[in-house]
Amino acid sequence: MKRHGINWRFFAFHNNENYYSYDCITNKIYKIEHLLYQAINDANISLIKQKNKNFYENVIKKRNISRKQELKNNKISIDNSKCCVTLDFSNTCNLDCKYCYRKKSEVSKLSKDELEKIVKYIKTDYFPSAKDYSFSLGYTSESSLDLDYLIFFDTLIAKYEGYLFNETDFSISEFIEIYSFLPEEIKKKYFLHNTNDVKTATSLLNDILMNEKLWNSSKFKQNNYIQNILDFTNNPSLSKTVIINRQLINDNFSKFVVKKDIAYMSMSFMTNGTNITNKYIEFIKSIYMTEIWVSLDGPQSIHDKVRIQKNKKGSFEKTIKGIHLLQQNGIFVNCSSVITPDSLDLLKTTQFLLSENIKTIAITLPRGKYLEENFNKEMIDTLLESINSIYKQIHSELLRNEYITFTALKSNIFLYKIKDIVNNKYVSSRCYWGKEVFIDSKGDWYHCNSTIGNPKDNCGSISKKLDYSKIKRQKTLKDYKQCKYCSMKYLCGGLCHADEMNNYKVSQKLECYYRKNMFMNLIKFITELKDENFLSKIIQHL
Repeated sequence: MKRHGINWRFFAFHNNENYYSYDCITNKIYKIEHLLYQAINDANISLIKQKNKNFYENVIKKRNISRKQELKNNKISIDNSKCCVTLDFSNTCNLDCKYCYRKKSEVSKLSKDELEKIVKYIKTDYFPSAKDYSFSLGYTSESSLDLDYLIFFDTLIAKYEGYLFNETDFSISEFIEIYSFLPEEIKKKYFLHNTNDVKTATSLLNDILMNEKLWNSSKFKQNNYIQNILDFTNNPSLSKTVIINRQLINDNFSKFVVKKDIAYMSMSFMTNGTNITNKYIEFIKSIYMTEIWVSLDGPQSIHDKVRIQKNKKGSFEKTIKGIHLLQQNGIFVNCSSVITPDSLDLLKTTQFLLSENIKTIAITLPRGKYLEENFNKEMIDTLLESINSIYKQIHSELLRNEYITFTALKSNIFLYKIKDIVNNKYVSSRCYWGKEVFIDSKGDWYHCNSTIGNPKDNCGSISKKLDYSKIKRQKTLKDYKQCKYCSMKYLCGGLCHADEMNNYKVSQKLECYYRKNMFMNLIKFITELKDENFLSKIIQHL
């Protein structure tokens, strides 16, 4: 494709008797006549101006967006947004997966004191204005092996989330009224010695929030949220205990201004499913985690080739057993599957996972060294064709008014981008680079799990010094010359920053080829859905 004129920015195609063109600059799909289709392919601007002045004025004359607009589209400001942190407090794992990018020979783990310092620092210094805090824990380790750390992290949420009382939340007279309302057995247990000391009163009330189950008292009315938690578990974790007790006091003493703005804290973690114990399940339920992600790459013949135990045996049987145990305890299991040379048939993988009662499936292409050494262009073509098979499967289900495959896969880029395209949403950055941080098991800060250990991306640590300008550095399409003349750039967001930093050039080329062609196929699929009046139904289910 030429790199001048207009033809680089258009993707012109036809489905049956209809002709279409997607324009990169306006970021829209146009239904066009055959003559205009030919003129676009020939980059004949004068013919377009002569025969289709409206298209010329409203499309051709539109200029590319500036870096300032790209940054605005990328929502660069983090003043009032979500704080996303991945905390790899350990790199301990019981598997030896072939595509894993962690340093397997290195054994390190943050101490619990270090972990608390990091959480406190993030809340009070790094991002004090955040509306909520999302902590992803142990994504380069196996979460079930560090259950004591997960439990400890829950106590940090209880301590720092904001549901505990402060001395300024109420007067001593208001406290006495709350205290007087408490069940007699609790008042006997927490005797109020000094009715004039707000500090002592606050400490006493917080002890009650952390250690008692006020919901067992008939005095307290319960809302639906509390009842849902208690229906799921009768043994809520410390953070959930504090939330429930605080909510009960708020609901029963609404005349006091005792409910302040809370910057919610949440934790998430994955598991390979091979070490699911009753204690692990009890903890998942105690924090009101009704679903969890488990790594499963497909049937045993596929999974066991890459997800290997330390004894060189496959992990499939243990993983399936763990999945079934979770499901038997009322926990929905979602699956994360990494594409390998043996699992290029994504529809086959999807159908297998659906047979295991998996509701949500995330399928990802590996990057970096594994992609470079194990994939080639022909494999990517096979992969792209398998995605087209998924589109055909979804279409056949839509004819029967079914959404089974679509619902399971709708969080994947080859489907969720439908909404972005229909809503004319510009994507000017590949990922959340500059808007989230990754902290490794040594306490060092990075932009991505894949750059951990690379000194080029080391942003420092709280024990030394953090480079804030480096952490918040945004990378957009304007940073990449290779993306300048790509018609899919505002759907894709550009190259992988981690692969660039790690100097995986072949990986970048393969993934670029994959993403560009995948988006073109998706645009074709969208026009097919629209022509058959299925598009609005699909959008409603996204």
